[in-house]
Amino acid sequence: MARVVVVIFLAGVVVGVVGTILVPRVAAPYIPAGFRDEATEVDGRVAGKLREAGRLLLTIESDRGSVLATFTERVSEIDLLVATGDEIVISMPEYEPFAINPPIEHVARATGQVPPAGDVNLATPSEPNVPSGSMDSLTFPPPPASPQPPPP
Repeated sequence: MARVVVVIFLAGVVVGVVGTILVPRVAAPYIPAGFRDEATEVDGRVAGKLREAGRLLLTIESDRGSVLATFTERVSEIDLLVATGDEIVISMPEYEPFAINPPIEHVARATGQVPPAGDVNLATPSEPNVPSGSMDSLTFPPPPASPQPPPP
């Protein structure tokens, strides 16, 4: 009796593994497009970036055309991550010109690009901010000169 239970269990495991591998390939043509879990990756360059209250708009130019991606979630993080001119890869169910909160697969800084003055640089500095040695060796720059009043 125990052998029958073990054989049935092992047969179920084999059918489950084989079914997981083969059924998606065989059944894919018969499943409607809305139920398939296929994603299209759009690879392009960020041509424009606009931050508004509660959302971030990115214009991405790819080989297939332009995409306007609107992000309403994690706006500040994406704003810090992506800059104009960067190469970006987003994932969408199918190519369309407007995308809302598409998953970002990859971002690459454009070669030779220096971040704009307003961007935050999160990279580690090459030299530490705290000087080694005693506190007596610290020197501070002179205060900025005060503006002269205009002549009367």
